[in-house]
Amino acid sequence: MFVTSIGYRTLPIPGFPFDAEKHIIPSEHGRVSESVFTCGWAKRGPTGIIDATLRDTVDTVKCIQFCLDNGELKSKESSIEDVMKVINKKDVMDYEKWKMVDLFEK
Repeated sequence: MFVTSIGYRTLPIPGFPFDAEKHIIPSEHGRVSESVFTCGWAKRGPTGIIDATLRDTVDTVKCIQFCLDNGELKSKESSIEDVMKVINKKDVMDYEKWKMVDLFEK
């Protein structure tokens, strides 16, 4: 699992659907494809408060659980090397950079 959560609008991710007008990754209860899910502003658009995005995330987690319970998803363990192969390294934020963002937000 990887998440980019800085910024106002969701950006397109190559290989996935994207609604440029709403700035969302279209989904059904957070499910984008067979094994890809979304939440937060990527799911609802750049609107609402933390509580609203939290409720959207709960909806997505329930969808993931439903898919797991019904055999639609298989559990898989991935190494950090596996994850780094599919993400853009410039998008990775180390702990020191995160602390700067956290301080700014506080």
